[in-house]
Amino acid sequence: DVVTRLVAEGVIDPPKFERAIPLTEKQRAVLKGDYKGVIEIDEENADFLLGVLWPLGIADKSEALEKGPMNNYEDRAYLASTAGWTGGKEESGDAYFNRFEVIPLTPDGELLVAKVAENTYRPCCDNPTLFPDCNHGAALLGALTLAASQGYSEAQLYALALKLNSLWFPDEYAAIREKFPNL
Repeated sequence: DVVTRLVAEGVIDPPKFERAIPLTEKQRAVLKGDYKGVIEIDEENADFLLGVLWPLGIADKSEALEKGPMNNYEDRAYLASTAGWTGGKEESGDAYFNRFEVIPLTPDGELLVAKVAENTYRPCCDNPTLFPDCNHGAALLGALTLAASQGYSEAQLYALALKLNSLWFPDEYAAIREKFPNL
């Protein structure tokens, strides 16, 4: 129900969202709260996942945002992750920053997410996910939080980060696989 809670809080405005990302019937059902199945992490859903995890990463109340470098960053409102999120009722995603308890985590879960977020980077910004300054960083933070709430281990969180980054940055990860085929 994470997506429907974001819709209920106005963080995701379905008509705006659908104007930005063409949706399948299944994805439309996710936004409406009518879909109860598994959402696959694959090429077909890569843009949709980026779109729904991005606002989760900036709006969910978390230790990673509260104590991380974004909270005290002077120009936070102008970053791609906050200023760029215009898919909600507010004009800017900064209005939602660390505002809603969408996914409550245990203290250990919060620490785990912060640790993995501190050690995962995106090719676009070369910043750790703990500083989610772009849509990819915010989406990855949202994904890590959601997965931690479902009991993922540290190794599983890193594997999830690798899978999502590979989908969002296919050319960069293809080049890495070519240079380091044994990884």
